Amino acid sequence: MFTWFEFFRNQREKLPIPIGDFTGKTVIVTGANIGTGLEAARHFARLGAAKLILACRSTEKGEAARREILETTSTTTAQDLAIEVWQVDLSAFDSVKEFCRRVNETLDRVDVVIENAGVSLAQFESGVDGYDTIITVNVISTFLMALLLLPKLRETAARFNVMPRLVLVASEIHYVCKFNEKSAPSIFNAFNTVDNFTDRYGSSKLMMLMLARELARQTSQSSATGASPVVINAPSPGFCSSSFFRNVPFPYSVMIAFLLFLFGRSSEMGSRALVHAATTAEDTHGDFLMNCRVYEPKPFVEAENGKRTQERLWAELLEILETVEPGISHNVMFKREDT
Repeated sequence: MFTWFEFFRNQREKLPIPIGDFTGKTVIVTGANIGTGLEAARHFARLGAAKLILACRSTEKGEAARREILETTSTTTAQDLAIEVWQVDLSAFDSVKEFCRRVNETLDRVDVVIENAGVSLAQFESGVDGYDTIITVNVISTFLMALLLLPKLRETAARFNVMPRLVLVASEIHYVCKFNEKSAPSIFNAFNTVDNFTDRYGSSKLMMLMLARELARQTSQSSATGASPVVINAPSPGFCSSSFFRNVPFPYSVMIAFLLFLFGRSSEMGSRALVHAATTAEDTHGDFLMNCRVYEPKPFVEAENGKRTQERLWAELLEILETVEPGISHNVMFKREDT
């Protein structure tokens, strides 16, 4: 059982500096203009990535991040590094689809996708596609991107004899959320209201973790060998100081600022967990990672009612995604050329 004492102890733990060789590889990081996304991108640059895609909502901020990474990367590494800023807005499904189309049509390979972008809002907001914005960004669009890019990751695995990584950034806040919507007739529709809004971000991260586990299970089951050539895992960077909490309302903002002062990690320290997840062995497929090691998730996740909820979430998610991109559910399954 995860406890607050364990949380505070983990926050004090120094994570190992990422190691690995990304020479010749293409890496995509969403939300790469600030915080853990920016620092993770900087690590991939240091570790020799050939092409780095900074996927940002604001291209202006993305370009600033690009310049900063190049300025802080050694001359030897930078001369062989191509950094590109690509626009994507996870609050709009069409933007996600256009971004993924560009990836699939123009990139020769994709070795790592770090889905780091997320949002926490001060008040309820209905997104342009009709769902709560937090759920849209942190859950629906996250998996819209995952499923649209999965064929390219599999293609990379087959063509270059590598094991790509799909990293879906989670959070330990999933341990303490109530997730009252789990009993609603439609879980996703239950979030289209201001009710239980203070629990919204935590619930979105719990849903994201459960769906990541289900996606990992589905991809393994559909493979002829029973093992997915794409490792899918869900690391938490920890409680990090960044502008992510800028929308938190008073008095919660004061509490968060105080806790960050006492226990907060730097964004660079938190980013180490994301890069580590992109270097782990295939036995982390479907796992929740914290402090660069596998952790058991919230007990509900592995309980029988949690497993049933996970199946419901998956079925509802696919129904939503099919309305956004008809046929997308087939991307989960292996085709003959994938095996």
